[in-house]
Amino acid sequence: MEDIRVLSKVPFDDVSGSSLRFAVRPVAGGGGPPLLAVDFEPLSQEPSLSSRLAERGSARPIHGVDAVADLIAAPAVVDLPAMALAYAHDVRRTVPGDRITVVGFCSGAPLAAFISAELSASYEVRTHLVQPTWPAEETVVREFMRFRRDMGVRDADPVRFDDLLGDPRGRYLAMADVLRADLEAALGRMRVVNATVRAMYESLLSRYLAWLAFLTAGSAAPLHQLHKLPADALIRVAVAEEDALDVLPPGWTPPFEFDRYAVGSAELVTHIPFLDALLSWKGEA
Repeated sequence: MEDIRVLSKVPFDDVSGSSLRFAVRPVAGGGGPPLLAVDFEPLSQEPSLSSRLAERGSARPIHGVDAVADLIAAPAVVDLPAMALAYAHDVRRTVPGDRITVVGFCSGAPLAAFISAELSASYEVRTHLVQPTWPAEETVVREFMRFRRDMGVRDADPVRFDDLLGDPRGRYLAMADVLRADLEAALGRMRVVNATVRAMYESLLSRYLAWLAFLTAGSAAPLHQLHKLPADALIRVAVAEEDALDVLPPGWTPPFEFDRYAVGSAELVTHIPFLDALLSWKGEA
């Protein structure tokens, strides 16, 4: 389990010495080449991709990275390359062997790419991105407004924090203050006095704040630093039939192969042929 020191000159939280730790979690045992799944438990409470892979049963050991869960302990806006460095240290400490497949799902794709870059000096790395998304500042604002609606703020004018664009930490702190005030107002409207019920809502807010912190880190990620990946690094990208083809961010053009599945976007993570192909994939083009 690794703590981190922030590496970027962009204003992020310095969490060295805090309770924040980034740890790789064992998901399923096995004796084949390990698979590292960079995903998260959905807010919808649906099973994560790593859980679904484990349910299929595999000879490959599966390890998980859930940065959102780690950020719940101490929500902070952390430089994504620094976060990847911390996870890579933990992989080297806990995952034996000289080969590894790194799977990045949805908004976990940027972190997975940075982890792959950090591991490339120690492992033969293959990277598989599943329905990858690359958060932007607009993504963070959109999720923030969705959370406000979840708190019962129906008719509020959009709060965009345009004066804080380019300041990830400042914008996150401002959004967190608004969401905390929204929660207190919602609890007041509902006349919530029961401590258990209040704790349940506060736990939900902690999850929201951790998700916003993770998206904020992704939106500020310096993708040019992915030059650490070997020039011949192979990236495979799995998408559903209706997903866009433009799935890699501008300026990052590694060799990659597409796997397109004839299912809906929401159905891909439950599609048995996809799960089995992901578990059996060893990096061949």
